[in-house]
Amino acid sequence: MGGSRIKGYNTKKSDIDLVVVVPDTTEDTEFIYDAIGKELSSRGITNSIDTLMGLWSQYDIETDPEQFVYKVDHHGNELITLFGYTPCRNANMDLTRLAALEIVQRYTQVDYDWEGVAGNFADTYLGEHEHLVEKFAERYGVPVSEVAKIFPRALFQQRHEGFGLENPKPMYMELKRWYSSNKKNLKKFKMYDVYNGVLKLLEEGF
Repeated sequence: MGGSRIKGYNTKKSDIDLVVVVPDTTEDTEFIYDAIGKELSSRGITNSIDTLMGLWSQYDIETDPEQFVYKVDHHGNELITLFGYTPCRNANMDLTRLAALEIVQRYTQVDYDWEGVAGNFADTYLGEHEHLVEKFAERYGVPVSEVAKIFPRALFQQRHEGFGLENPKPMYMELKRWYSSNKKNLKKFKMYDVYNGVLKLLEEGF
């Protein structure tokens, strides 16, 4: 995630970044966060809980195919939380990724390009140089110039290249093979109809 703990400038009072994955049928998730907060508090952990962004930035993933295409077309940078390393994947997530990549692959005049998405992902989750250097300096009480010597821009560039988003083409091909092999078993998932609705719109020249 993009929190202070993974970036290294956290304190004992820093927020706890928390993501909870719930079934599609769950209508109200607030009680889950409340229960977790109470449990942590009973154990002496009183840090505030940051529930982070959803899988589609701060918005819910669109389940209307037309709105899905519009969101990817006009707000591509919100894809940053949909890609990257995920410790737990499921069919709905992969169908969502595949639907987004279908649009990325076919559109050539979108309002963003993949480099923009990858750059936004790197700055948000892997760390933007100036921001992190200032945070480290503040956290450890040393001059910014000294921290910058230890963490030069080249180091951040290597980090972004090593852990950033891969080229979308191999990812797209892998997901297409997965879809073809599992198509019959995917019909029960919510994003199956969304994905096929997106394909239909693209074929019609939406």
